[in-house]
Amino acid sequence: MRGYNKGAVIPKRDLSKVKPRRFNLIVKLTPEKEDPTYLVLPDTVKKYRDNTRGWFGTIMAVGEAIPKMRKMVGDVKPGVTCLFDESVSIDDPNRCFDWGQDRYVMFDIETVLGIVKKKGIQMLGDRVLVRRPKREDFKITKSKLWIPEESKKQEVGGVVVSTGPGMYNPERDRYLPMDFKAGDFVLFPKYGATDIKIEGVQHCVIRQDKILAVVQGEADLIQWN
Repeated sequence: MRGYNKGAVIPKRDLSKVKPRRFNLIVKLTPEKEDPTYLVLPDTVKKYRDNTRGWFGTIMAVGEAIPKMRKMVGDVKPGVTCLFDESVSIDDPNRCFDWGQDRYVMFDIETVLGIVKKKGIQMLGDRVLVRRPKREDFKITKSKLWIPEESKKQEVGGVVVSTGPGMYNPERDRYLPMDFKAGDFVLFPKYGATDIKIEGVQHCVIRQDKILAVVQGEADLIQWN
């Protein structure tokens, strides 16, 4: 597959016989050209790999410990499409293998950020999906929250679209409440989030403990273009 380093080579056999251990998954990557209307395309994948939607794929198999963790990991199961963290290298032959025209990646459940649904992405745990506005989206252009354009740095704010249920506490058998909700304008570090695009609009996924502050009323200044 163009854009990939060559993955590990294994004999062709029934994939159902390949069993991930404990908390690991096997995910089949979704090629970009397979579905041009696919929900999300991370910027870095588009920049460096022009024929793949890395970071997204179909879960093919899960380790034996994962079904017992349903309250913690939600709908992480074979057959669903997942969004996984950029820390996973889709070129690492120690984690990847090619089968015909497809590439498969193996990684830990902790790396899964969310599950792709028809109405959007269902975040897992304490992760937050944030929409990043552009400067021209603001009704008033002199927002002090923006880094000057001449610095050529990224903005550090955005509007919360959705959140996960929170971190699950097995001792109390409940989710710890989230500190943020949809509609909040939040500030966060430049390097604390995973950037993605949803229908061509810049978003990011970040853990709630990485968020620095909520700015009251700032979301009201945005008129999405």
